[in-house]
Amino acid sequence: MPALSAQAYNIFVAILIAAAAIALAIIIRQLLRAIIQRFTPTWSDVIGNIAQILILLGGLIFIINYTGLLSAALILTIVTLFTAGASLSASNLISDGLATMRILTFGYYGVNDLVTVVGDIRGRVAEVNAFSTVIKTRKHDKIIISNNAIISDIIQVHTGYPGHELAIHIPVCSEHDREQVVEWLLAVGNDYSHRLNRPGFETHVSHSYGSSSENYTLYVYIADQVEDRHHYTALSIAAGNKLNANGVEVGEVNANDNRVNGTLEILQLPFDGKHEHGGPQVQQTPPSLQLLGSTGND
Repeated sequence: MPALSAQAYNIFVAILIAAAAIALAIIIRQLLRAIIQRFTPTWSDVIGNIAQILILLGGLIFIINYTGLLSAALILTIVTLFTAGASLSASNLISDGLATMRILTFGYYGVNDLVTVVGDIRGRVAEVNAFSTVIKTRKHDKIIISNNAIISDIIQVHTGYPGHELAIHIPVCSEHDREQVVEWLLAVGNDYSHRLNRPGFETHVSHSYGSSSENYTLYVYIADQVEDRHHYTALSIAAGNKLNANGVEVGEVNANDNRVNGTLEILQLPFDGKHEHGGPQVQQTPPSLQLLGSTGND
């Protein structure tokens, strides 16, 4: 077997060094992320990305110095081509990089925050890296948005302050004792197991007159802004059962929202053999539960 030429040997060594640098960069990035996430999850991906880039650049420099495969002219050509290509997106990269520093420095949001950004994109922040933010939606979709696009729009951080107000609107059509109804509704709210029980987040009830009913609104603060529909349903059922059990007739509100019209929308996400597209099914709720709830944060 003929001996490898010097150039072939250098190429072989360069490939090994490149593979080792890539593997090391991946390992170091994961280790840094795991360690830093214990202290500051929001910075972990950015620091991991920087470390990965530095290791790869170090590997490239080592290959050039050790093997001497790249001449000065070839290096200049590569740099020129790279610069020409990078200049097409350099403006966006710089803008995204600066936006990342603003997000991290001023603490606009962090990993695990619930946010609404770029109009109506809503979900949990899963990752903040050097140039973009990864958001996990309620439907478990992964959305990647450039940080400059986020900074250029309104950022709504739902977890910026504790507590989420949930409003259950209850129309009453029959004759009733107003003070007693308020007492019953307060009991429903105060007994709710997921209620945020701390000063400043007390359950309360408001009252107003409608054209054909008297309207009560039960306000309950909860900590979970993501699954507020489940809390709405549970509180609606509890309030309806409480009033009906005491002979109070709960009416129906005339509005367009499905929850207002007394319907529960059940999304059939997987294919079940009956609905080809797995679309929404609508089931009519009992009259006693035909309650109106605030749209809240869906």
